[in-house]
Amino acid sequence: MKLIFDEAKVNTKISNRVRKAQYLLDQQVIKDSNLYCPQDTGDLQDSALKPQPLGTVVWDVEYAKRQYYEDNNKSKDLNPRASMKWFEVAKAENKKEWLKLANGEYNK
Repeated sequence: MKLIFDEAKVNTKISNRVRKAQYLLDQQVIKDSNLYCPQDTGDLQDSALKPQPLGTVVWDVEYAKRQYYEDNNKSKDLNPRASMKWFEVAKAENKKEWLKLANGEYNK
């Protein structure tokens, strides 16, 4: 019996699985975090949908940092769940599901 191990093929397969799992995780993180993201015009929430390097989620408007860290007086008119540190709130609520999603996709 002869065993042939194609390391390049295995590495490519692993990289593709990681990339797909990370993409799906990033999208779910945005979706879940935006449930707690302040909303006025929708620009802040929409700004996270711009392509970023995999594994990076950024709310990319000039006032995002202030809304995330400093402004604790959130209007609840359009989003009653609006809060500071919306990613952290979503992570506390969804971390197990996020891990399950990423691991499930990777292990397909």
